[in-house]
Order: sequence, then structure tokens, then C-alpha cells
Amino acid sequence: MEGKRILVVEDEKIVALDIARKLEKLGYSVNAMVSCGEAALESIQGDRPDLVLMDIELDGEMDGIQATAQIQSIYDIPVVYMTAYADEKTLGRAKVTGPFGYVLKPFETKDLQVAVELALYKHGMEAELLKARKLESVGILAGGIAHDFNNLLAVIMGYINLAKTQLKPEDDIYQNMEMAEKSCLQASELTKRLITFSRGGAPLRKATSLAGLLRGSVDRTLLGSDIRCNLSLPDDLWPVFIDEGQMKQVIHHLVMNAREAMPDGGLITISAENSKVTEREGFPLKEGTYVQCSFKDHGIGIPGENLSRIFDPYFTTKDRYSTKGMGLGLAICYSIIKSHDGLITAASEPGSGAAFTIYLPAAAPQSGVPAVRKGDATGNSIEEGISKEE
Repeated sequence: MEGKRILVVEDEKIVALDIARKLEKLGYSVNAMVSCGEAALESIQGDRPDLVLMDIELDGEMDGIQATAQIQSIYDIPVVYMTAYADEKTLGRAKVTGPFGYVLKPFETKDLQVAVELALYKHGMEAELLKARKLESVGILAGGIAHDFNNLLAVIMGYINLAKTQLKPEDDIYQNMEMAEKSCLQASELTKRLITFSRGGAPLRKATSLAGLLRGSVDRTLLGSDIRCNLSLPDDLWPVFIDEGQMKQVIHHLVMNAREAMPDGGLITISAENSKVTEREGFPLKEGTYVQCSFKDHGIGIPGENLSRIFDPYFTTKDRYSTKGMGLGLAICYSIIKSHDGLITAASEPGSGAAFTIYLPAAAPQSGVPAVRKGDATGNSIEEGISKEE
């Protein structure tokens, strides 16, 4: 949980400074200290934190409970109350706002640590659960529609082909049939995505070299573009336990997403490293060994209000009437990574690009996967920087 940004809302300056000191000692970042609810809302609007520590008795017209109610109505940010008041009336008002914790003053550093870590973990798990439920419900609906739609498309394609046999290529109507056929093929591609998304079935996993998979998949996705790719892959990168076909889809969608974020060309940086996840880190992952892989672009970035929704099915900031704007690519990535017992996260600052990071379970080193050599894939679009882990 280290590195998380916390907003401290406390009307006593000395107390606020002490809390900030405790948080920084624990490895957290305090992005602001304010003394009233109005200032808290203004601070969140300009610089959104990962968590709010909220005193109940504040300066200004609104108290901490009223400020929290407003925060919760606008933002998805966990709030932990810290107060000297524990009477039934105060507790009753506080409970209605759905806080993620309640710390009684005065408190020690350990009390604060427990409250903050539990709140961040609970918030993360609730978000993952909500996302999983959304994917499951939409997937069931999408799968049924896709199969029926596919059947209709087959009939339409049959009539188009029949009509073309009765026309000459130079006829205007023939050209119209060609356009109709092209649109049907695009629609067919969409149904394939829907079916992949809806199945969410158990992947057929085996120990695979992620480095080799990246080189081949990235090269094909960037073909014909003005995008360069810098691959930074250590020689001793662990093999991963994955379904190769499904993971190719993930790589394709993430690279294509980066490519579309830089329409005038640019650089994508893809790096990977071996990683050991422990309970202390608070990730919604089982403790164990993983390969962490990041995809970083230098495009326009993702606005803060959209960042929490980008893995939702059909959410897109692109033109919905284009083939780029179907809003399924990242949802499919999320679904596939989840079925691999992995994790995918996103980070972005508007104007500074976006970074997607995936965690995939590592396979046992003795699994027989050969080390990937630099010459395993070729492509003019890829610049390679091989680095050894310390």
C-alpha cells in the first residue's frame, strides 16, 4: 500500500502535522492538509487522493460527516473518520455515509496504519467484486446476443454472396454489395469479441515465455504505423503460466490502445520484471511469484473521472460509431487476466500518457521453457533494451 496518496482533513494544525508525519513514516504520501469540508472538496477536485482521513468537528459550515456525504455522492474515494467523539448520535450519522473506518483520538501510529491499510484493501476488493459482477452479468447477456446475431449475419452474408453472383464487378450495385459484405465482416469480428468476452472460461494454460510472445505480438500490431516500441526484458525473466492464444489478445488490445492514443506516432515502452507479491503489499492477488509487465504510452492520457471505468464493458471515450469505439478491448483484457488469476491496473495523468500493468502467475523455473534469445522475432518497429535484474 506504500505510495498511496492521502488527504488529511483536520482543523487542529498541530494534530494534522502529527498525522502527516505518521503517514509519511508509514510510506504514504500526504497530498494536502485542510481544515474544513469546503476546502476538502476543492482539494479533491484538483488533486484526487486514494483515501481521505476525515475529522468530524471541522471549521466552516459543514462538519466532517456532511463533507463525507458530498464526497461519496461525487467520487469513489474511501473515507476514514478520526475523531474523539463516539456517542451514539455521532456514530449513527457517520454510519449512514458508509465510511471505511473509524479511528478514535488519540491514536498511535499502529492504530492509524491498521485503519488506513484495511480501508484501502476493503475499497480495492469492493471495486474488484463490483467489476466482476458487472462483467459476469454483461457477459451472459452479450454471449446470448452474439450467438443469435452471428446466425443472422450468416444469412445476410449468404444473400450478399448470392446477389454478387448475379452482378458484374463494374456494376454500381456490385460495389454496394462489396461495402455491405465488408460491414458484415466487421460485425462478425465484433461478435467474436463478444463471444470471447462472454465465455470467460478456464484458459488452457501452460508454461510460456512472455518475452517471446511479446516480441511476435507487438510487431504484428504495430505493422504499418508510425509507432516505435522499446522492449525492456531481462534475460532471466520467468516463464508464465498462461493460455497463449488469450494472452496474445491481451497484448494486441493493450498495444492497439497505446497506438490509438498516439495518432501522430510516438513511443511505446514495454517492460517486464520478476515480482514476488506478499500480503503486505495489499494487492488482490494470491501471495506468490508473478511476472509484472507494463505497457506505457506517451499519448493524451486518461482523465481522472474515466480511469475507474475503463475496464467496464462498452465504456469508451472514442467515437462509438467507429470500429475503434466498441468499448470491449480493455474489458476483454480484464476478463482474460482475471481468469488467469492475475491482475491488470491502469495509471494515467492527462497529457502524460497512460500505463497499463499486468501481473501473471509465474511458472516453475524448472518447467523447461527455454530462455528467449534476442533474435526470436524481428521487426523494424521494435527497439530492444535487454537488461539483467539485480
